[in-house]
Amino acid sequence: MKTFFVWFGSKRAQKMGVGSKGALLDVAARLRLPVPNGGVLLDEFYQLCLAEGVARWTEAGLGVQPDELVELLFTAVRFPRLPGKVAVRAVAAPVFFLDVDLADGVGLA
Repeated sequence: MKTFFVWFGSKRAQKMGVGSKGALLDVAARLRLPVPNGGVLLDEFYQLCLAEGVARWTEAGLGVQPDELVELLFTAVRFPRLPGKVAVRAVAAPVFFLDVDLADGVGLA
């Protein structure tokens, strides 16, 4: 089974090849420093988004379907519902930003 995300504090970020910011947040969470609850979506999730058509490259750049993204997170990846809004940022690909409310559906800012 593929791993699509790692939680901060799980000691898995470095092993999964997470970039420096995510890896540092993982270490900080393990040391019980004040880190927001969360984790890192891995390249496997990005590849799944491309394969399922949730993310598409166009002449304008990377386009993401917000409703489909949330559905994919909950069904295929089994990402838990979190209170409040969640920032989704790409690191290796051109940056896109969605302000998604994973508790009550999709809310774009």
